[in-house]
Amino acid sequence: MKISEVVEEYISLRNDIAAKRKEYKDLEALNKELMNELELRILEVANSTGVDSFKTVNGTAYKTIKKYATNSDRAARDKYAIESGDLGLFTNHVNKAHLLELMDDGLDPEDVGITYTEEQAINIRKS
Repeated sequence: MKISEVVEEYISLRNDIAAKRKEYKDLEALNKELMNELELRILEVANSTGVDSFKTVNGTAYKTIKKYATNSDRAARDKYAIESGDLGLFTNHVNKAHLLELMDDGLDPEDVGITYTEEQAINIRKS
């Protein structure tokens, strides 16, 4: 086999992989959107009925709480760290576990430049 044929075959294989990767990413994006819609429907039923989980023959859907913390005002966060001596929040990323401890002690995250949010989510596992 000539080197030009080897190069041609290599490029062909690489292009096939790229095409399949794009096809997969498109399928994944579409399915994730549809799955999110289904999760929202389940969450609406869970919230309206006061139920935290649904066990079915096909699998179990259950509610969880997702928690997020991001820097919204770096100067306020830095000021808090310097004045209190508490450097647990003084990183490029918010130490969520430490923030939750401080919130349990009465700290308002907005006072130290952190936006904290929680969202309900539905998880589904096979039976």
